[in-house]
Amino acid sequence: MRVDTPGTSGYGWRMEDSERLRNEVARRAAQKPKSTPRLPGDALGKLVLGLAAAHGVDPDNLRYATDEELAAKERETHREREIRQAEIMTARIPLLYREATLPAIPAGAMAAKWLHQYRNGVRNPLAILGPTGTGKTWVALALARSLLVEDSTPVMFITAPDLLAELRPSGVIEHAGLELAQFKTTPILVIDDLGTEKLTTWGEEQFYRLANARAADRLPMIVTSNNTGPELRARYGDRIIGRMFGGATLIVMDGPDRRALPDGF
Repeated sequence: MRVDTPGTSGYGWRMEDSERLRNEVARRAAQKPKSTPRLPGDALGKLVLGLAAAHGVDPDNLRYATDEELAAKERETHREREIRQAEIMTARIPLLYREATLPAIPAGAMAAKWLHQYRNGVRNPLAILGPTGTGKTWVALALARSLLVEDSTPVMFITAPDLLAELRPSGVIEHAGLELAQFKTTPILVIDDLGTEKLTTWGEEQFYRLANARAADRLPMIVTSNNTGPELRARYGDRIIGRMFGGATLIVMDGPDRRALPDGF
């Protein structure tokens, strides 16, 4: 900014010079961070400056994160971590399976393929069948954990006996239907050990209502069972099984029981 030298008009400072000065101070103040910027280390700083020069960027215009911004980002990251943990807890994933990952076996590869298809919009159910102790629950909850942590997809996990126990009428009128609604609407519902519950006419009705609502809204279930497919059809009937597993991916697991008991049992 040019200022006239002293002359006949005084020191050469005019009203418009004051206005320009105020505008220039305001402009530069707007470009500066509100607190001392946290600069990267020397090597990184030189790299940034070199890249800026290579792209014709004025180094004076480079903007680094301030202490306040870094602190806010750290709080945000911590909060997101808390939310993820809360989602895992809300999903009712037991402690044993909180770190579950898909095993490097054919069943794990099939589960990974189902997960890939789900992420690409193919929302079909998944049935994981096999004898006791072959790892069905582990695979199911490894999928649930991936959906929760990596995709932020709400998931609910419950065993078949506990599901009916929660749906059983409590006598509280204002709660009527709320229990079933949460299982109807969660994006992913994992039902473990289907077939171990005591099945009554009332229980059959609950499974039908649940399976029918989820099939209509294309909300898939991941279901594990010790029963075979034909055994499930004989137990629940085609009306329920067709809605629960129509279009499903089927994973059959076998092998010895991994829950080894001590000698003498």
